[in-house]
Amino acid sequence: MVTELPPNFSQRDKPVKTPDSRSGNAVLPQTLTDLSPEELEDFALDEGQPAYRGRQLARALYVQNVATLDEVTVLPQALRERWSRHPGLAPLQVVASESTAGGSTKHLIALADGARIEAVAIPREDANFTYCLSSQVGCRMGCVFCATGRMGIIRQLSTAEIVEQVRLLSRLNPGRSKPNLVFMGMG
Repeated sequence: MVTELPPNFSQRDKPVKTPDSRSGNAVLPQTLTDLSPEELEDFALDEGQPAYRGRQLARALYVQNVATLDEVTVLPQALRERWSRHPGLAPLQVVASESTAGGSTKHLIALADGARIEAVAIPREDANFTYCLSSQVGCRMGCVFCATGRMGIIRQLSTAEIVEQVRLLSRLNPGRSKPNLVFMGMG
């Protein structure tokens, strides 16, 4: 059965679906970093703003790597406050960090729902980093030697939760402009 979408429906109105350990059908609301630069322009238009406000927001998120919308000073204060009430950014919190003799740093990260993942910053010879990112909570492989494998698969990460790992690692390693991105071998 096909239903017609309302005329004001936009890409940002679509929920991000991620499997839940209980039902497999949990729905998480989208955050701003779930949206591409083009979708941020649409978001601005949907909010009654000119498209260039979406481009300003995209630049602040993906080039300047702001941690909060309060830092997007090219936007009027009232607009920052209004957009801060939107789901905004996917908050990640570093719970613990562990460094190796080779200079790599592994971060245990808490997601907004309390789930925990790991992300690793590995230094390269060119003074930049390779960021090793998680794409899911848990793993379906079930390897007996691996704590993540023994916990089973919990859920896939949203686009924003993956993007926010890159943004977080970039803030923790300032001045590194060209990281390589790899995904951990979890299942």
